[in-house]
Amino acid sequence: MTRRLYLQLYLALLASTVIWFVAVHFAFRMLGEPTGPPAERLRAASGVLLETLRDVPDEELPDRLGVLADELSMDLVIWGADGAVLAEATRRPMIKPRHPGPG
Repeated sequence: MTRRLYLQLYLALLASTVIWFVAVHFAFRMLGEPTGPPAERLRAASGVLLETLRDVPDEELPDRLGVLADELSMDLVIWGADGAVLAEATRRPMIKPRHPGPG
């Protein structure tokens, strides 16, 4: 009798755990990233920002970047090829990248 009760409790706990994991999985799939991994979206967004700011004179770059940062509600920084900050629109100090990427 005790063994049967133990088995029923074990199976109930196992079933509730499986149901919980399935529910969480579907919730994350429904509420997750709709268009792909975040890294791909950030690369695409950085390409659009670079195209937008390509012909902006250097002295106007901080102001234009500030406008874009406000519209996107993001901190934005543009680094040169040597790793120097060319323009930034941030609310906190930015960390210099170890390996600046192309562009």
